[in-house]
This record gives sequence, structure tokens and C-alpha cells, in this order.
Amino acid sequence: MNQMYDQQTVRRARRAVALVFAVHGSVSGSFAVRIPQIQQHLDLGPDPLGHRAVPLVRLHARRP
Repeated sequence: MNQMYDQQTVRRARRAVALVFAVHGSVSGSFAVRIPQIQQHLDLGPDPLGHRAVPLVRLHARRP
């Protein structure tokens, strides 16, 4: 299947992908910078943080 897309559709798709990458990079970067603060706040060493990272992200996502 060889489909041709018009230039406007291709531009929109490229912008959407770029936006997703930019947002993901911003979120990941801001979380990575806060890891030491989170470890200190929860009094965790480096090992337990990995096991608790997913619930922390879920808790943060539930905040209004």
C-alpha cells in the first residue's frame, strides 16, 4: 500500500510528534531534577526509590 499524503497532513503529523517529544522531555527532565528532593523528603536511599517511583508518579497525577 503506497498512499500519498498532502503536505499539510505531513506537517501536522511532524508537529504533533515534535510536540509529544518536547512535552515528554520537559516532564522527564523536571522529574529527574526533583529525584534527590523526593528521596530526602521520603527518607529513601537510592534502591527503594526505584520500587516506589511508579506509585509516586500515580499519586502526583491524581492531584487536582
